[in-house]
Amino acid sequence: MPKIYKQNCQECEQPYRGVGKYYCSPGCLFAKPRPGQFQKGHTPWHKGTKGLMKITAEAIRKRTLSRAGFRHSEETKSKMIEAHKDKIFSEETRKKMSEARKGKKLSEKTKRKISKNHQSYIEEKALAWKGNEVGYGGLHMWVKKHLGRPDTCEHCGVNGLSGREIHWANKSGEYKRDLSDWLRLCVPCHRKYDGVERGDVAKEVMHA
Repeated sequence: MPKIYKQNCQECEQPYRGVGKYYCSPGCLFAKPRPGQFQKGHTPWHKGTKGLMKITAEAIRKRTLSRAGFRHSEETKSKMIEAHKDKIFSEETRKKMSEARKGKKLSEKTKRKISKNHQSYIEEKALAWKGNEVGYGGLHMWVKKHLGRPDTCEHCGVNGLSGREIHWANKSGEYKRDLSDWLRLCVPCHRKYDGVERGDVAKEVMHA
């Protein structure tokens, strides 16, 4: 059952009894325009325009100033992170995002901000960090990040190699996230190494 109010109307000031919280009737409710309510004869801001409206530089500046100093709470940040976890964009959306960024150059100040922000989300702190559950390709990328791409084979000594001519080979065959478990080999030496059982036999082959 709705709440019944018994009081004076704020418009006509007559006593009334009903469900209206402030006014006795719709006539009193809409007798005067309320704050933010459009008035008769009001001209819309987009009158006479067609198609997609582009925001002006002045509008961007005003919006930026209006949000100066604004910061999301930690609770809100956590909710935003959870909402974007495992979010996959469609190919069409990725293409649109790529097209939108074409020709845009970041300022040095913006680059420093992005770099500083990324420092707090590297490796173990990253949302997509998988630890020892990482896949074959991801593990090799991790090794390249930390050990680089030396151009010399650690077995035969051939240098000046690049691309697919030289690989990061796993010593134990267990593909652990351990930088000491990897060595740089040219393709022939890598095949020779993987073609025999790892361990003492592999060591003999490598030191032959």
